[in-house]
This record gives sequence, structure tokens and C-alpha cells, in this order.
Amino acid sequence: MEPVKGGTLAKLPDEAMKLFNDFYKDETVTPASLAIRYVASLGEVMMVLSGMSDLSQLKDNTSCMKDFKPLTKEEYELVDKITAILKSTIKVPCTSCRYCLEVCPMNINMPGYFGLLNLYAVTGKKTGMYYGRYSMNHGKASDCLKCGQCEGICPQHIQIRDLLEEFAALYETN
Repeated sequence: MEPVKGGTLAKLPDEAMKLFNDFYKDETVTPASLAIRYVASLGEVMMVLSGMSDLSQLKDNTSCMKDFKPLTKEEYELVDKITAILKSTIKVPCTSCRYCLEVCPMNINMPGYFGLLNLYAVTGKKTGMYYGRYSMNHGKASDCLKCGQCEGICPQHIQIRDLLEEFAALYETN
């Protein structure tokens, strides 16, 4: 599940998109279809499930599986390069699926807070106004009970409790 990482792999950062376009030149491969083929190329995978929002995404997702071809060595190398670029731009790999929020007894808006943490990692600026808005109807990061329910359900295997602590230290102290 989540081969396109909640849609975040459908639109790559400019540097990664340049590598992608240079590699595929005139082909009809998209970043999303590459992600689906990557997962389907793994030996232990029997089925690939991907969410889609519209007909064009459905066509893209199914077109790469019609006459399926596993990734080549060169494509795996491309994926490695793109992965390195993505990892360098994202502190928290949250896709905002909100599964964590559904099980949180304190109703903490983890996806929203992680978005702010990612923004801070890139810009070095805190956006307290957004934190105030996010925490109006949700628990604060420091309200975390450390029960771990969120981590048990997170498809990205994020260390949520540790990151909420880090977020609270950054946003809830002067």
C-alpha cells in the first residue's frame, strides 16, 4: 500500500524532476507510474494498492501494469538518486493520511504539526500563527500521552512521539 506515498511522489521536487525527465526523455512514464512499478518489481509483492483521485490517475496507474515490465538496473539507480533528493528535502515523511489522528486519544493534529516542522526545516522560520490555529480544535503537541497508537498505525513508520516532543520544544517554548 501507499506506493505513491499518499500522492507525494506524483509531483517531485524540481531537482528530482529534472533527473526523471532527462532519464525518460520522450516516454510516457510518470513519477507515479515509476513508483507503482518499483513496488510491483519487489519479489515479495503480490498486489499493489494505490489510491486515486480522478480518471487520469486511474489510467496512469493501470497503464504501467497492463504490460508490466520490472524496473531495470538503470531505473533502480534513478530511484536511488530521486530518493536521496527527497530525503534531503523532507524532515518528516508524513503524507497526511490522518490515520494517526483517528486513533489519538488527545486529538493531536500530527499531520499539521509535521507540515510545520518540515517548513521550519526548510526555511528556519517558525509559523506560530498556524500552530495556534491547528491547536484551537486539536490537542497541543505536548499533550501527547506517549501511548504509541499513532505509531502502530502509521504507514510511513514515523517515530511520531519523538517528533511531537521535538515540535513542542520548538513551538511551545519561548
